[in-house]
Amino acid sequence: MTQQLSPREKTLATIVGGIVFLLINFLLFSTFSKHHRRLKEELAAKASQLEVMRGLFSDRELWEQRDAWLDQRFTKITNESTAGVELLNTVKEAAKKHAVLIENPSLGIPQKKTDYVSVLVNLEAKSNWRQLGKFLFELQGPEKFVVVESVNLQVDPADKFQMRGKMRIAKWFAK
Repeated sequence: MTQQLSPREKTLATIVGGIVFLLINFLLFSTFSKHHRRLKEELAAKASQLEVMRGLFSDRELWEQRDAWLDQRFTKITNESTAGVELLNTVKEAAKKHAVLIENPSLGIPQKKTDYVSVLVNLEAKSNWRQLGKFLFELQGPEKFVVVESVNLQVDPADKFQMRGKMRIAKWFAK
């Protein structure tokens, strides 16, 4: 059953054994390299995440103050149907104060986002540049949570000193 191998067979067996040994080592090395690369990437991601967390932790008092400020001033919506009318009245008062003519006002459907509820008003406005700027500035105070989401301004073809604009104005409420 067992015969002795001839020198040629011994050489062939050695070559085959060496190739199998090299192939196994290559597969192990490539697998090790892939895992090593993946672990280095994960370590770099975790290190950067740790740095961000350390930065946030060092600014913890600032973020707590901002959170308290938001809790005080970011009002909750009481009635979605009247909130749009209230926003429109606020916009009309500011427009009247700054001589901005409001045309075609319409209330949008309140949109519920993950952190807030957005009440919308669409309108067209006509005014000169200076008054329009003052109007927009008054609407968007830091404690008002009113946002001009989109504005399309053009020079009025009938009066080159007047601007016409279509605006989408939203007020944000806490959930």
